[in-house]
Amino acid sequence: MTRGGGPALLFEHPKGSRVPLLINMLGSERRMNLALGVSHVDEVGARIKGFLDMQSPQGLLDKLKILPKLAELGSFFPKSVKTGPCKEVIRREGFSLF
Repeated sequence: MTRGGGPALLFEHPKGSRVPLLINMLGSERRMNLALGVSHVDEVGARIKGFLDMQSPQGLLDKLKILPKLAELGSFFPKSVKTGPCKEVIRREGFSLF
C-alpha cells in the first residue's frame, strides 16, 4: 500500500465474465481507512493491543468497566443470518465454480 495508491479500477463487463471486477480497492491509505471505519490505520492496531493488554477484572467496578470492550469483541465474530443479499440468487443446477 502506497500513499498515493493509484486509482481503483472497476471493470463492469470484463470479457468472458458476467461478474464485475474491482481492483486496487484498498490501494491507498485513505481508502483503507474508509474500509476499516477509522481515521488512521494505527487505530486498528491500538484496538487490538487494548484487547491483548486487557487484565482480569478484580472487583465489580472493574467488571462494569470491561463490559463495553466485551460487547465490541463479540461483534467481531461472524454471524449467521437467514436472509441477505448473498442469498438473493441461488443456482442449484447448471453452474460452475471454474
